[in-house]
Amino acid sequence: AQLSSKHRILLTAAGPGASIALAILFLFIGNYAIQQVDTTGGDTTPLLIQFINVTIFINLFWSFINLCPVLPMDGGQILRDILGPSRLKLTCIISFITLALLTLGLWTLTQSIFNLLMAFLLGSHTWSVYQQAQRSSA
Repeated sequence: AQLSSKHRILLTAAGPGASIALAILFLFIGNYAIQQVDTTGGDTTPLLIQFINVTIFINLFWSFINLCPVLPMDGGQILRDILGPSRLKLTCIISFITLALLTLGLWTLTQSIFNLLMAFLLGSHTWSVYQQAQRSSA
């Protein structure tokens, strides 16, 4: 059975939604751990708090990145479903612009070659989808 556009969007958003829910869960766990530090003063608890903080950051950061409208990430798939198959070229153009801005921002923050490689891979996928949309509309 073919899923409706609304169902595909909900299904696609479930992954980042689960990561955001996990970050919220760890936020509550972190608040509890901080209260325990205040009462026990144990040496291992600050390490636990650091782990919780990193877990929250990773889940929120990757959810944000994943929800950016860049193909083939979840945000790009959601945008494709919102705009519909007749606007696939527009989806690709938005994907290219978002990817360029995201790459510039991440490069400014990290100067990581890994981020450039990921941007290249995402861009090459989007280019492939764009070319396929060009051929389909010709």
